[in-house]
Amino acid sequence: MVSEKKTKEEIEAFDKNGDELKIGSIVIYPNTATTGTVTEIMKDDEGTWAFIDTTKLFYRTEQLEKIDQLPEKEIRKRDFEKDIKEKLDIHKEAVQAFTLENVGEPGGAG
Repeated sequence: MVSEKKTKEEIEAFDKNGDELKIGSIVIYPNTATTGTVTEIMKDDEGTWAFIDTTKLFYRTEQLEKIDQLPEKEIRKRDFEKDIKEKLDIHKEAVQAFTLENVGEPGGAG
């Protein structure tokens, strides 16, 4: 018996909605909101798997969902000088609150 071997490009793969997945498809793994691009598709005895570039992991294709584009990453600009100043102010307040008057009498260890 002769078996036909398919290349990775010929393996049929479908997402959870029945949409066809190919190398280059953009997907989301809804369980963790992981997104990425399919770079490899393979099939074994357990099912069809897609390799996602962002995590460097294989996912069962029926667990993935094809999306139109990768979401834009939320870029937060932080004012580090402001953060440092706020932390220094909190530290100064704590030091000022901790005076010998607030501690009480010294112990009799001497």
